[in-house]
Amino acid sequence: MIDAKKVSLSNQVFEKLEEAVLNGYYPQGSIISAEKAASDFRVGTATAKEALIRLESERLAETVQSGFKVLGITEKDINDIFNVKRHLETQAAALAAEKMSQEEINDLTEILEKQEKAVEEGDSEKVRNLDTKFHDKIYEGCGSTTFELILSPVHHKLSKYRKASLDNRERILNSVKEHREILEAINSKNSAEAEKTMLKHIDNSYSSIAKIKDRK
Repeated sequence: MIDAKKVSLSNQVFEKLEEAVLNGYYPQGSIISAEKAASDFRVGTATAKEALIRLESERLAETVQSGFKVLGITEKDINDIFNVKRHLETQAAALAAEKMSQEEINDLTEILEKQEKAVEEGDSEKVRNLDTKFHDKIYEGCGSTTFELILSPVHHKLSKYRKASLDNRERILNSVKEHREILEAINSKNSAEAEKTMLKHIDNSYSSIAKIKDRK
């Protein structure tokens, strides 16, 4: 449901559309017309079309005669995304170790503790949501607006695959353990260790997602 009280209605629709595409609700190759999006999200056709045009600008859809064809995330996209993460997210972790305030580290600790509790409770959806918050907090705390603007949407674009990966109990346990190692490095102000532990986390995430791709 769209919250009409917020400032940009088309932005809300875009976010919902993007989430639906990235999570496979609208599968690759499917056609979304402005009328269908308007009906699905209970907004006007003009608002829906504006959101679809933005979806196209993000390279998640393309215009065809009958509407917008869903492109989604390809295997090449996944490989490119992880290359970006290996190069930039490791640097962001190192910078976070140098620049994050104690208050920010406390916030990061709280996110991780909530994630660890969600693991104990078997709430995989909450684990995934807190995974996003954990990474976003590091991007925010690294002191680089450019890194944050690049890395946050890049991480989000993997949501479908992170969901499948974190449905695996073993991967959930290892992922949260890796988060703990990253936090400890940041808390110790050890930038080299933060970079090293983040790279390990990224590579293990890629390996887990690669296994999912291979089974398809």
